[in-house]
Amino acid sequence: RITTRVSSRRNKFGCLSQKKGRADHSRGLCRSEIGVGYCHDDETRACMLIHGKCHCGNIFFTLDWKPDPVEIPARACTCSFCVKHGGVWTSTPDAILKVAVKDSALVSRYAFGTKTAEFHVCGRCGVVPVVTNRIDARLYAVVSVNAFENVNPSMLRCTPANQLRV
Repeated sequence: RITTRVSSRRNKFGCLSQKKGRADHSRGLCRSEIGVGYCHDDETRACMLIHGKCHCGNIFFTLDWKPDPVEIPARACTCSFCVKHGGVWTSTPDAILKVAVKDSALVSRYAFGTKTAEFHVCGRCGVVPVVTNRIDARLYAVVSVNAFENVNPSMLRCTPANQLRV
C-alpha cells in the first residue's frame, strides 16, 4: 500500500483543498488527485502527485513532484537496453519517490555494462517502471513516463538523453 506524505498545506484528508465537503476523499485523495495531485477547486496547484506502475501492478510508485510542473521533462535514453525497451525516464531533485512491490520474488534487478544503474524489471509482465543508482552512498532514481497512470501525455517534453539543451 502506498502512503502519501502529508504536508502542512494538505487538509485532514490529505488533499490540497481548503474547501470543505466538495471532494470525494476516497483513499485519502480527492477525486482529481487520484493519478495526479491538484487542488480541485481553483487553479492554484502546489504539487503534482503522480502514480505509476508496471503493467500487472506488481511494482508501483508515487512521485510527489514539487513544485507542480507546467511540463514534465522526459529523456529517451539511447543505451541499448532502453532502446530495446522504449525507455523514457524522468526525475526531479525535489521530488519524493515511494516505490512498493507486491511480490518481491517477481522482481529482477538487471545491470549491464558499467553496472551504474539497476533496472527493476517485473518478472510477471516485463515492464521496468523504476531504475536506481547509488552514488556516494546516496540512492537516486528515475521513473518511466510510460508507467504513469492518469498523466496527460501533452505534459511530457521528451528529448533524447544525448541531446544538449540550448
